[in-house]
Amino acid sequence: MKRIDRIITLFYEEESKVCAEMNSCQDYYSEQLRILNDLHEYEREYKKNHTAILSSGITIERINNFNNFMARLKLTIKQQSLNVESAQAKLECVRMKWQTAMKRRKMLDKLNTRLDTKSRIKDLQYEQKELDESVSAMFYLKKHD
Repeated sequence: MKRIDRIITLFYEEESKVCAEMNSCQDYYSEQLRILNDLHEYEREYKKNHTAILSSGITIERINNFNNFMARLKLTIKQQSLNVESAQAKLECVRMKWQTAMKRRKMLDKLNTRLDTKSRIKDLQYEQKELDESVSAMFYLKKHD
Protein backbone atom coordinates (compact mmCIF):
# COMPACT_ATOMS: atom_id res chain seq x y z
CA MET A 1 0.00 0.00 0.00
CA LYS A 2 1.38 3.36 -0.99
CA ARG A 3 1.87 6.02 1.64
CA ILE A 4 -0.71 8.29 0.03
CA ASP A 5 -3.24 5.45 0.13
CA ARG A 6 -2.79 5.22 3.90
CA ILE A 7 -3.27 8.96 4.19
CA ILE A 8 -6.39 8.83 2.03
CA THR A 9 -7.73 6.03 4.22
CA LEU A 10 -7.18 8.20 7.28
CA PHE A 11 -9.00 11.07 5.60
CA TYR A 12 -11.92 8.78 4.70
CA GLU A 13 -12.09 7.66 8.34
CA GLU A 14 -12.00 11.28 9.54
CA GLU A 15 -14.75 12.22 7.10
CA SER A 16 -16.86 9.25 8.24
CA LYS A 17 -16.47 10.23 11.90
CA VAL A 18 -17.44 13.83 11.23
CA CYS A 19 -20.36 12.65 9.09
CA ALA A 20 -21.60 10.44 11.95
CA GLU A 21 -21.26 13.40 14.32
CA MET A 22 -23.20 15.57 11.87
CA ASN A 23 -25.98 12.96 11.67
CA SER A 24 -26.14 12.87 15.46
CA CYS A 25 -26.33 16.67 15.60
CA GLN A 26 -29.05 16.64 12.94
CA ASP A 27 -31.07 14.14 14.97
CA TYR A 28 -30.65 16.21 18.12
CA TYR A 29 -31.64 19.41 16.31
CA SER A 30 -34.70 17.72 14.82
CA GLU A 31 -35.73 16.45 18.26
CA GLN A 32 -35.32 19.89 19.84
CA LEU A 33 -37.32 21.48 17.03
CA ARG A 34 -40.07 18.86 17.43
CA ILE A 35 -40.26 19.62 21.17
CA LEU A 36 -40.52 23.35 20.44
CA ASN A 37 -43.31 22.77 17.93
CA ASP A 38 -45.12 20.54 20.43
CA LEU A 39 -44.86 23.28 23.06
CA HIS A 40 -46.27 25.87 20.65
CA GLU A 41 -49.10 23.52 19.72
CA TYR A 42 -49.84 22.84 23.39
CA GLU A 43 -49.89 26.59 24.09
CA ARG A 44 -52.38 27.19 21.26
CA GLU A 45 -54.63 24.36 22.39
CA TYR A 46 -54.47 25.39 26.04
CA LYS A 47 -55.36 29.01 25.21
CA LYS A 48 -58.16 27.89 22.91
CA ASN A 49 -59.67 25.54 25.49
CA HIS A 50 -59.38 27.93 28.41
CA THR A 51 -60.41 31.17 26.71
CA ALA A 52 -64.05 30.10 26.71
CA ILE A 53 -63.82 28.98 30.34
CA LEU A 54 -62.13 32.22 31.43
CA SER A 55 -64.74 34.40 29.74
CA SER A 56 -67.61 32.62 31.48
CA GLY A 57 -67.04 34.25 34.84
CA ILE A 58 -64.58 32.32 36.94
CA THR A 59 -62.74 33.24 40.08
CA ILE A 60 -59.75 35.57 40.27
CA GLU A 61 -57.67 32.72 41.67
CA ARG A 62 -58.33 30.61 38.59
CA ILE A 63 -57.46 33.53 36.29
CA ASN A 64 -54.22 34.06 38.23
CA ASN A 65 -53.42 30.35 37.97
CA PHE A 66 -54.02 30.50 34.22
CA ASN A 67 -51.80 33.57 33.83
CA ASN A 68 -49.04 32.02 35.99
CA PHE A 69 -49.18 28.81 33.98
CA MET A 70 -49.04 30.71 30.68
CA ALA A 71 -46.04 32.72 31.95
CA ARG A 72 -44.22 29.47 32.89
CA LEU A 73 -45.15 27.94 29.53
CA LYS A 74 -43.81 31.00 27.68
CA LEU A 75 -40.59 30.75 29.69
CA THR A 76 -40.32 27.06 28.80
CA ILE A 77 -40.90 27.89 25.14
CA LYS A 78 -38.24 30.60 25.27
CA GLN A 79 -35.76 28.15 26.83
CA GLN A 80 -36.60 25.54 24.22
CA SER A 81 -36.09 28.14 21.48
CA LEU A 82 -32.61 28.73 22.89
CA ASN A 83 -32.00 24.96 22.84
CA VAL A 84 -33.04 24.87 19.17
CA GLU A 85 -30.74 27.78 18.32
CA SER A 86 -27.85 26.12 20.14
CA ALA A 87 -28.47 22.79 18.39
CA GLN A 88 -28.69 24.56 15.03
CA ALA A 89 -25.40 26.41 15.66
CA LYS A 90 -23.68 23.15 16.64
CA LEU A 91 -25.09 21.46 13.53
CA GLU A 92 -23.79 24.25 11.28
CA CYS A 93 -20.36 24.06 12.92
CA VAL A 94 -20.16 20.30 12.42
CA ARG A 95 -21.51 20.63 8.85
CA MET A 96 -18.68 23.06 8.02
CA LYS A 97 -16.19 20.66 9.63
CA TRP A 98 -17.58 17.82 7.48
CA GLN A 99 -17.41 19.91 4.31
CA THR A 100 -13.76 20.73 5.08
CA ALA A 101 -12.95 17.06 5.69
CA MET A 102 -14.71 16.09 2.46
CA LYS A 103 -12.80 18.73 0.46
CA ARG A 104 -9.49 17.56 1.90
CA ARG A 105 -10.28 13.95 1.06
CA LYS A 106 -11.37 14.83 -2.48
CA MET A 107 -8.20 16.87 -2.95
CA LEU A 108 -6.10 13.87 -1.95
CA ASP A 109 -8.14 11.61 -4.23
CA LYS A 110 -7.37 13.94 -7.14
CA LEU A 111 -3.71 14.06 -6.20
CA ASN A 112 -3.61 10.27 -6.03
CA THR A 113 -5.27 10.02 -9.44
CA ARG A 114 -2.71 12.42 -10.89
CA LEU A 115 0.14 10.49 -9.33
CA ASP A 116 -1.27 7.22 -10.68
CA THR A 117 -1.61 8.78 -14.12
CA LYS A 118 1.96 10.09 -14.03
CA SER A 119 3.18 6.71 -12.84
CA ARG A 120 1.31 4.92 -15.64
CA ILE A 121 2.73 7.36 -18.21
CA LYS A 122 6.22 6.79 -16.83
CA ASP A 123 5.70 3.01 -16.96
CA LEU A 124 4.42 3.22 -20.54
CA GLN A 125 7.37 5.35 -21.54
CA TYR A 126 9.73 2.84 -19.94
CA GLU A 127 7.97 -0.06 -21.71
CA GLN A 128 8.15 1.84 -25.01
CA LYS A 129 11.87 2.47 -24.49
CA GLU A 130 12.44 -1.22 -23.74
CA LEU A 131 10.44 -2.21 -26.82
CA ASP A 132 12.34 0.25 -29.01
CA GLU A 133 15.67 -1.06 -27.73
CA SER A 134 14.53 -4.64 -28.28
CA VAL A 135 13.44 -3.91 -31.86
CA SER A 136 16.65 -2.01 -32.49
CA ALA A 137 18.70 -4.92 -31.15
CA MET A 138 16.75 -7.41 -33.28
CA PHE A 139 17.22 -5.23 -36.35
CA TYR A 140 20.93 -4.90 -35.63
CA LEU A 141 21.29 -8.69 -35.18
CA LYS A 142 19.42 -9.38 -38.42
CA LYS A 143 21.54 -6.90 -40.27
CA HIS A 144 24.79 -8.45 -39.03
CA ASP A 145 23.82 -12.06 -39.47
